[in-house]
Amino acid sequence: MIPYNSKNTLYKGITHISKITLDNNIPVVYKGYNSTTTNYKTAVSFANSHIDDNRIVLILTINPSINAYNYMDKYDEYEILLERNTIISNFIYNSYDKKNNVHIYEGIVSKYNPEPLYIITKKITQFFRIKN
Repeated sequence: MIPYNSKNTLYKGITHISKITLDNNIPVVYKGYNSTTTNYKTAVSFANSHIDDNRIVLILTINPSINAYNYMDKYDEYEILLERNTIISNFIYNSYDKKNNVHIYEGIVSKYNPEPLYIITKKITQFFRIKN
C-alpha cells in the first residue's frame, strides 16, 4: 500500500446503516480498514440496496492525522483505505440524487481510541472510606 497524498474528495457507498442512524447523528466506528473511493459512481454502485433509506453515499472529510493508502488489488479494483480504528461522525444531509437513487451525507473521519473500561476492585465503602 502506498500513502495517499491527494486532496480529492473521498466517497463511501454504504447500505448497512440506515438514514435514521445518520439523521440522529449516531457515530459509526470502523475497527478494520475503511474502504473509500475518489469516484462518485463507484460509491453509488456500493450503495445498492432494495431499501431506499439504506442507499447512502458519504462525502468524507478526513482529519489530517488519519493515515490513508492507495490500494490496487489483484482484480484492478482501486480504492483508498483509511487506517484501522476510525470513526465517522458529524453527519449532515447534503441532498438526494434522483438519478442514482441515493441519499448523500457529509461526514468527518477521525481516530477512534477507546479507553479500556476500568472496574474498581475495592468495595464502594472502602473507596469512600466509609465505616460499616
